[in-house]
Parts: sequence; structure tokens; C-alpha cells
Amino acid sequence: MYWKTVLILITLTSNYSISQEDPFGIKNNYLSEFIEFEKQNEGFEIIDKSHENLSDIIDHISFIRSDNSVPNLDLVIRYVFTKKDSLVTEIRYEWDTANNQKGIAKKKGKKFKKNLYSFFLKLENRFLYDLGESEITGELTAQTEINYLDNYSKHHLWDFWKLQVSLGIEMSNGLVKNNFPEHSVQIIFRKKILGSLDQKTLIKRKINEIIKPDITKKNFKNRSMIPFVSQCRDNHTYSCLQNYVSDLILKKATEKKLVLKKDTLNIGITIKPNGEISEYRNKSSNLLFKKIAREVISQLKNIEPSYVTRDEEYIASTFTWYIIVENNKLSNRLKE
Repeated sequence: MYWKTVLILITLTSNYSISQEDPFGIKNNYLSEFIEFEKQNEGFEIIDKSHENLSDIIDHISFIRSDNSVPNLDLVIRYVFTKKDSLVTEIRYEWDTANNQKGIAKKKGKKFKKNLYSFFLKLENRFLYDLGESEITGELTAQTEINYLDNYSKHHLWDFWKLQVSLGIEMSNGLVKNNFPEHSVQIIFRKKILGSLDQKTLIKRKINEIIKPDITKKNFKNRSMIPFVSQCRDNHTYSCLQNYVSDLILKKATEKKLVLKKDTLNIGITIKPNGEISEYRNKSSNLLFKKIAREVISQLKNIEPSYVTRDEEYIASTFTWYIIVENNKLSNRLKE
């Protein structure tokens, strides 16, 4: 099998297959060739410190490609090469939520897990067709029922004369044994080199780079991208939410007997996935007006975060707007 054939396979259209040419060897391809290949296929180099080398004589470089194989999940490719002569010894293809979410280990909904597993099954069928039988760990099939709670794992290993090929999937929301959530499909092509590189793993993810998600998340009921507040129950719009916050700020200004003849405040708030609210922007020539706005935002509660239906998860959202006041009255109330 040749590296270039491998690269063609991982264009991820099921029309391509893995060659089993004779002899079953690998050409000595230099890193520069793969860098050029990535440029031709819209791969962009990324500065990624999430993985560490496990040998002093190797290094690795990472690229990212926009990929439609799994919705909202990019492909990261890692090339492991020898420092001495820049020969590539291992290629890793990763569809891993930890790559896309800056190391944050997030739980994923049933729909996402089904999409990821469906993609894995397509790869599995293609690899088994082209490479034959494999060593298998895990018992997942097309008939396996995927749900939110259970953990899923399956791995294939093909061991040839000069090459090892592995394909695996991990899906877990970390609900069993309090582990980190993990959702990934990974393909590894690795040259079999005796000596100093004859080890199971050449690079690995740094555990301290994985951020455990906030487990204090409340049981929200909002199922909209628009954050929800009970005062806007009958008018669930962005305008209502922003007017609600503006009114709270003006009410506090009145309570403190602050006279606002003609004042403008550029305000912004961020609503985090766990419902926490923080100040994003607070600009005004009236310092007392700014101070009151900061106080009100720090006391905001009971606003449920934005919800993404396709991912079945809550996300952070930020909103900015202007509060224009004349004689202590909001003059630019947003239309609802």
C-alpha cells in the first residue's frame, strides 16, 4: 500500500478504495510532499499543542480541513515524522469533538452520536471490503441502538508486513464512572519500524489539555436559539430580551435618582451554556450610567441559554445593543 493511495482514500468519498498492491510496502515519502498535498486539498496548518511526542526522535504537524462527513465536525490530520530526515512514519485522521471545541469535553445528544456512528459504519464497510478481516474489539453493529446514556466503542486493527492500519470509534458522555465525554472516529496508518519507534503509540493527547465540562448545568427547558426569560414568555424574541435588560438598567438608575437627560449606553451581555451571565460590553460617556449597568448585569438571573437543536446542546451567546435615553426614558425601544 502506498501513502498516496491512502491519501486518496481519505478524501472520504466512498467511491475510493485502498490498494493492496504487491509488494505490500510503503514508499519513503518526505513531509514536504504531504504539506504540498494538504495545500492542494485546502488543508490548513494549525498550531496545536494538545498532543505530545512520546519519542525524542520524532515530531508531528497538524492540519485541519472543512469536512462534511459528520455535521459540525472538522477533520484534523496529524503527520508524525522523524526529525533526522523528515520521513513520515504515521498518519492520523481524526474526527474528534475535542479538536473542534478547543479541548472542551462536551456531552453530545443522540442525533450527533447517530451521525458519527453512521459515518463510522461507512468507513468500516469500506475498510473491511478492501483490507479483509481484522482484529476487532467491541461489539457494535448497524443494528446497535444508539442512545444518550450508554458508552460505545469499537476498534479494528489490520497488521500487514510493513504497515498497521487501525480504525476506531469512541462515544461517551462520561456518565459512567464519571469519565470525560469523548466522541471521536480515528484512522491511523503507521509504518512498522523496528528499534526506537517500535512502540504502540508515538503521540498522545495531553490529559491536562482536556477541560471537563461544567457539571452544574441546570435543567433548562428552552429549546430555541433565543435565550429565554419568563418576562418574555408570550413574546420570545431577541427584542423582548434586550428591552427587558434595558428596562432593568433604567429602573435601577431611577431608584438611584440618576438624571439621564440625553445619554447613550452601548451594552453587551454573554449568556453561557450553564446560564451564567457576564458583561461583554459597557461603553458610555456617563460613568455613573456605566456603573449602574454593570451592577444590573452582575445580578441578572433566570435567563436560559441558547439551544442548538441539531446538536442537542446549549451554547454561549453574546448580544450587544444601544440604550438611548431621554429624560430617563428609553427612546429607542426595540420593536417586538
